[in-house]
Amino acid sequence: MTEPTSRALTVRTRDLMNCRNRSHVQISRASLELDILNAEGGVVLKLSAEKIVGRHCGVLGATGGGKSWTIATLLNQIKAVGGRVILFDPTGEFADVPSISRHYTFNQAEGGAAIVHFPYQSMTEDDLFALFRPSGQSQGPKLRDAIRSPKLIAAVGGKPVAGVAVENGLVVKRQKRRATYVAALDAHKQQINNSHRAFDVFKPPDQLQNECVWSSDNRNDPANWGDTDNLQLGYCETLVARIRMLTHAPELACLFRTDGTSLVKVLTDFFVNETDDLIRISFRNVRFEHHTREILVNIIGRFLLESARKDTFRNKPMIAILDPSVPRTDGWR
Repeated sequence: MTEPTSRALTVRTRDLMNCRNRSHVQISRASLELDILNAEGGVVLKLSAEKIVGRHCGVLGATGGGKSWTIATLLNQIKAVGGRVILFDPTGEFADVPSISRHYTFNQAEGGAAIVHFPYQSMTEDDLFALFRPSGQSQGPKLRDAIRSPKLIAAVGGKPVAGVAVENGLVVKRQKRRATYVAALDAHKQQINNSHRAFDVFKPPDQLQNECVWSSDNRNDPANWGDTDNLQLGYCETLVARIRMLTHAPELACLFRTDGTSLVKVLTDFFVNETDDLIRISFRNVRFEHHTREILVNIIGRFLLESARKDTFRNKPMIAILDPSVPRTDGWR
């Protein structure tokens, strides 16, 4: 889309002075001029920044009613008074707005936008469950176990754990001691229970099969796990196939491959540096299959929410602008 040309883009001179050095209190008190109403010779539609973006704000209207123009106007006004914005662009329509300082995209090149990916290591277990969709009673608990075991290996840096059998990076439970494994989990519980603990996401499909064992070996030693439980294994076959398919699906390359720069690094740098004030993240090349758009935007939303809870934005507030055509759920409340 093109840059808005209305007279409303003229910000008061005193609002432009020293905007880079403004505190968030000063910025919130600034006035944003949105448009001029054709009444009584022209009335400037002016609202305080605090009222518009102090918490939540929606730009609503029919198709062709000027929503995108209004957002572009807001971008210019916020930039002029020293504000900072992350814009999530579903279609790429904001690619030509000059006030945006950096552009990022997923999967493939889009104009001058830099390619990024969101590293799966920064996903939470809840994100993985939303993506892999295990059934609650049978597959869910086994997937938790299949994530916990690789986390244990990651927690010890791949080194041997006394009494825990590991083969090809997988924990072997069949006819092995339960107590030593449980003790190892307890010794590293802080790291394992961390929802962001990085592990090899390509391990759970094979680890799932190792988790499908009887709870005890009543034939030989009740203190050991038993033999393979083929009934459990049968219940988990669809989950194993689904995880293998999803982690290698080209539509999800933005999560499971490393094309371009890490979006986590881009955002973290943006939080602390003041080189850029407006950045755009384009979803134009993100596919709809496997709910990729919904999952990706919610992962990013949860990352921003957790950053906010750590007071990252207390002294350097950010504004996130999200087009409603980008599906999202709990991460954006």
